[in-house]
Amino acid sequence: MAAEQRKNGQARRTEEEPALTARDRRDMAQRLAAMAGKPESPQGALMFDGEALDEETGRLLRASLQNQLLIGKKLAKQKFTPKKYRRD
Repeated sequence: MAAEQRKNGQARRTEEEPALTARDRRDMAQRLAAMAGKPESPQGALMFDGEALDEETGRLLRASLQNQLLIGKKLAKQKFTPKKYRRD
C-alpha cells in the first residue's frame, strides 16, 4: 500500500485494498475445490508424471492456488471498481 505524507506529518493511504465479502470467499473456496479436485477419488486426484501427489505437496499446491485466487480477486476488485466509488 502506498502512502503520501501530508503537511501535518500524517501518512495518507492512496491505494486501499478492497475488502473481500463472504460471497467472494465462498466463490474462491468453490473454485479452489474445482481446481484441486478431491484427493480421495482416484479420478479427481492430481497426478505428476503418472504418480499421485503426496500429502505435503498437495497441501502446498492448495495453499499456492488459494493465494493466487486471493491476490487475483483483490486485483480484479481494485481494477474494476469505478473511480467514483474509490476511496482515495
